[in-house]
Amino acid sequence: MAAVLLIPLLVVSGILMIRAFDPVKTYTAEAPWGEKARLILPDGSRVLLNAGSRIRYGSDFDCRNRRLELDGEAYFEVCKNKGKPFVVSTPYLDVRVTGTKFNVNAYSEEKSVVTSLVEGSIRIKTRNGKTYHLTPGQSLALDKDTEKTVFRELNQDVTLAWCENRLIFADDDIVSLARKIEKWYGVKVSYDPAQFGNSTFTVRLMEGERLGNLMDIIETALDAECSMQADTLIIRRRK
Repeated sequence: MAAVLLIPLLVVSGILMIRAFDPVKTYTAEAPWGEKARLILPDGSRVLLNAGSRIRYGSDFDCRNRRLELDGEAYFEVCKNKGKPFVVSTPYLDVRVTGTKFNVNAYSEEKSVVTSLVEGSIRIKTRNGKTYHLTPGQSLALDKDTEKTVFRELNQDVTLAWCENRLIFADDDIVSLARKIEKWYGVKVSYDPAQFGNSTFTVRLMEGERLGNLMDIIETALDAECSMQADTLIIRRRK
């Protein structure tokens, strides 16, 4: 009997050793400019990626940990697992949760990283070692240059509009206006900030709204001229 049982035990041990030394692969999911992407992670958590965003995670996700890297903006609905905290890592901070709903805006071209909490609780740890806790209805903005942080009341209607296929401009300056257009329509935007000074722009659009219609609105609201050259939208002040 001992000889008969020995073979299966050796086979099982061999399988465990092979798995233990399997190299960890990295998976990437991304949403091109002008599009969004939905995915379900191995632990069942749901992610919605905004345009021009990507996440990376290892093949051992939900085995050893639940850590992923974010470049861009994403909304997360995380399955609860107190034994394996869910960590979203960006170049400037980490967001740690066990189960919750939250949004992280960490586009590389933005001046700040903004984390917004809808439900549950999260802990944020910056690269300088400071730790912050958010409660539902709060946002935390981290300035990338100064590392200063500001708590704000979450304007869910504006912050999560993209999740509901709505494009909202709320007192956006020309820089913010251009970035949103680039993400939403997948085009480049050319402009001279000096021409628009402190001018701001406010309008609500639904997904499917043609860029041409938005150009007409911008021309009226900002006293501007809009034109397309190839894949670039050019916005100029009227002379």
